[in-house]
Amino acid sequence: MGKTETERLYYNFWKQLLEKSNEKMPLFSGIKKIRSYAKQSFLSKGAGVDGAKYQYVILVKSPMARVQLTFESGQESKNKKMYNKLWGNRLKIESELGKDYATNLEWLPLDNCISSRISKIVIDKGLNDEDKWDMIQNKMVEDMFKLWKATRDLVIDSS
Repeated sequence: MGKTETERLYYNFWKQLLEKSNEKMPLFSGIKKIRSYAKQSFLSKGAGVDGAKYQYVILVKSPMARVQLTFESGQESKNKKMYNKLWGNRLKIESELGKDYATNLEWLPLDNCISSRISKIVIDKGLNDEDKWDMIQNKMVEDMFKLWKATRDLVIDSS
């Protein structure tokens, strides 16, 4: 059975994005099986602490691409503890990210959910904007690099 058009798009998008990402930082370099992400709107990599993940997200139906740090272990208290550690260092993180980036950063405790996340919408373009992929991917990688640099040590300390 062949791939659906959406699977083909995701596979090609993630393959190209990973090539760009791996040139900039080692965070996602361990991902080898891109085919397993061909049906997913996100690409995840562990942050070095159980339950914390850096994620690239791009959607099909609504045009949007974002980067995020998600806390989603099976334990709500652990997720909230990690999130709260970063929230407590919010000014430091936002200062390191710079005003333009920090203004668009969303702190989402998701009080009615087990998980929490810190998210930034990169651009209002989605998977179907194939002619814009290069620009979308470059912006996603740049924003992920900044988020990772500003939060990685605090994530490790939050466990």
